[in-house]
Amino acid sequence: ETQEYAASVLADLFSNRQDICNSLATDEIVHPCTKLLTSNTQVIATQSARALSALSRPNKTKSSKMSYMAEWDVKPLIKLAKTFSIDAAEIAVAALANLLSDHHIAAEALAEDVVSSLTRVLGDGTSEGKRNASRALHQLVRHFPVGDVLMGNAHCRFAVLEIVDSLNAMDMEGTDAADALEVVALLARTKQSVNFTYPPWSALAEVPSSLEPLVRFLAEGPPLVQD
Repeated sequence: ETQEYAASVLADLFSNRQDICNSLATDEIVHPCTKLLTSNTQVIATQSARALSALSRPNKTKSSKMSYMAEWDVKPLIKLAKTFSIDAAEIAVAALANLLSDHHIAAEALAEDVVSSLTRVLGDGTSEGKRNASRALHQLVRHFPVGDVLMGNAHCRFAVLEIVDSLNAMDMEGTDAADALEVVALLARTKQSVNFTYPPWSALAEVPSSLEPLVRFLAEGPPLVQD
């Protein structure tokens, strides 16, 4: 109970005071939080993941934090992302989305089948959860070929449609929308291959309503997302 309370307080502090997170992202703070990710009590693990998510949130001085973040063992986060609780999964995915910009972490996460967790949150999560899952996929497809990230027609079709749908809840001016659109663009440019007997863009043609968010962003969005 004491650990649960402490983890919750830290998570609230780091979430509400982003201005102090950069200076606190040290081994003395990060290591105890990562150890708690392996707790048999899911609430403790979840609150620890929330604290780590806040600590690892990208900002203008992100590079000074990544030296610590790149040393994390992401397997406990991936395990948490695969738990039955969608709430816990969302929190774990939020932390992973912050960390996958590191190629080593991204490679480890891909090997541990993090994509199944991301697509689950894309399908069943809240708007914020879907936004983070989309952001995590964006990091992965920047590091690896689309065919290595999304396996098979059904997997890719699902991702395309869910990411496009998630745009409805995103701020046009935000970077999350730009990241999501970049994923869609990368998928749309992917051609038929061993993994995809149908080009991924065909999912949009099969579900005409999926084009509505794209048309809205094109008509009303800032130049960054219109491109």
